[in-house]
Amino acid sequence: MPQEPQETLIDDTLRGGAASRDRTEAPLETIRLNSAHRVQDFTCASERVTCFIRDKAARWVKRRYCGVFILTDPNDPTAILGYYTLSQYTLNRDEMRNRDRSAALQRDIPLVLIGYMGRNNSAAKGIGAALIVDAARRAYRSSDIPAVGLAVEPEGGRKNPKLWAWYERAGFVPAKTIESLMYGPYQTFIPELVD
Repeated sequence: MPQEPQETLIDDTLRGGAASRDRTEAPLETIRLNSAHRVQDFTCASERVTCFIRDKAARWVKRRYCGVFILTDPNDPTAILGYYTLSQYTLNRDEMRNRDRSAALQRDIPLVLIGYMGRNNSAAKGIGAALIVDAARRAYRSSDIPAVGLAVEPEGGRKNPKLWAWYERAGFVPAKTIESLMYGPYQTFIPELVD
């Protein structure tokens, strides 16, 4: 990960989106999960996210349910600072806000779902915003999996207002009737796509 002041990653989210207009976020160096990563050493605030990486991630990757992408410690490539998962998702355009719905070319809109995402308790705060930017860039670059943006289901949905608000500040907007779902177009998250 680039040696950049930690506050800049946090500021990206506080400024109203992961894709800050003030500067272009330096790319993270995330890689696919592999057997060398010490998943049992990963612990984060969410027990669900911790258990996934430790107990399910390798099996889900093998069965092609999702891809798991790891941010490793530059000083120890087997240590996991943070991770996220990506999988395919479709959202009915009626679930979108009007300006997004009017741009939709078909009834079901292809998105990429961030199913799990977490920061190791031992890692510096602020990695979450950078992981969202990295996930958006990774999905956007993949011409093999067409999609127009990202989706996320924050743990606890609206009943977890702190996390829900964090994702809103990162640029996600709520779906109309699916209580736990948020989405956003790539331009919201990728600094180089912002006009």
